Amino acid sequence: MQRYGDIIVVDLTDQHGNESLLNLAFATEIEKLPDICLIDFHQRCGNRNFENLKLVYDEIADDFEKQGY
Repeated sequence: MQRYGDIIVVDLTDQHGNESLLNLAFATEIEKLPDICLIDFHQRCGNRNFENLKLVYDEIADDFEKQGY
């Protein structure tokens, strides 16, 4: 996940396989933004560790609430 001001961007692309070029292009552009907080979804939730979604959600819950979600 990337944060930039009031915008939350979640990158669900994979670093391997068919999505690798898209992932690299996205990461290159996101790195140009200031004050970025990166959460690697595939690192945390890969191999079907979907229980870790709660941890990811907990990190962004305040931002979601501030935006009315």
